[in-house]
Amino acid sequence: MKFGLYIVLTILFGAFIAQILNENPGYISIYFRDYVIELSLIFFCFALILTFLFLHYLIKTLKAPKIILKKTRIAIQNKANNLLEKSYLEMLKGNYPIAEKYAKKARFNCSSPLLAYMQIIHATDAQKNRTQRDDWLKNAFKKFKYAEEVILYTQAKIQIRELNYEDARATLGKIIEKNPNNILAKELLTDLYIRFSEWESLSNDLDDIKNKSKFEKDKIDKLEILICNALINSKDNIKSIKNHLNTNFQLYELSIVFTSGIKQDYKSTLKIKVLK
Repeated sequence: MKFGLYIVLTILFGAFIAQILNENPGYISIYFRDYVIELSLIFFCFALILTFLFLHYLIKTLKAPKIILKKTRIAIQNKANNLLEKSYLEMLKGNYPIAEKYAKKARFNCSSPLLAYMQIIHATDAQKNRTQRDDWLKNAFKKFKYAEEVILYTQAKIQIRELNYEDARATLGKIIEKNPNNILAKELLTDLYIRFSEWESLSNDLDDIKNKSKFEKDKIDKLEILICNALINSKDNIKSIKNHLNTNFQLYELSIVFTSGIKQDYKSTLKIKVLK
C-alpha cells in the first residue's frame, strides 16, 4: 500500500517539475577565469545525481574488503561459539572426550576463550587426565591474567575433591589475598576450617559468610552453635567466645558443662545469654 502511494507521489512530483522546466528550463553558468560553462538545469541535475551515485558506490567498493573480512570473522566466531555450546551439552551427557575436543576447537575463535579453557580443564579432569588438566591450568594462568581468581577457585575445588586440603588452603589463601571480599573462596575455606577444627578462623570469617554467602539461615545457626561449643570446650579460647557471639540469634540460654579435662575452676555450668 505504501509502495503504491510512493509511486503516485513520485509521478505527481515528476509531472510538476516537468511542467516548470517546460515553461522555463533554465540554465547553469559556471565561470572559471576567462571561461564560461553553460549547462541546462536538467543536464546539471542529472550529472549531479550521477556523480553522487558514482561516489557512493566507489566508497562501498573501497569498504568491501573490510566488510567481507568483518563478516567472515563474525561467521567464524559464531561457528566457534556453537562448538563451545556443543561442548557443554556433551559434558552434561558425560561424553567428556567429545566435550574436550569441541572446546579445544572453539578456544581460538570463540567470543569467550576463558570459558573454553575452563571447559577443557573440567573435561580433562572428568577423564582423570591430571597431567593435561594441570597443563591447561598453567596455560590459563599465563593467558588470562585478569581472571586469576576464577582459575584459582577452579583449582581449589579440584584440590579439595582430590583431598589435597593443604594445597587447597594455599590456593584459597591466594584468592583472599587478592580479593578479601571473595565470598566463594570463604565458603570453601569454611569446610576446611570445620574439617581441621580451626574455630577461631571460622569465627573471624563468619560475619562475611552470613552477610554475603548463599548459606541458608539454618546452616548459619548451626555454624554459630558449633563454633560456640568448640570454643567453650577449650579454656584457651574463652576470650574468643566474646568476640564470636553477636546479635543475630533470638534470646536463648546456652548451658555448657565443662569436661573433666579442664581445671576445677572451670568445672561449672556456664549460662550465656545472646540478645537478638
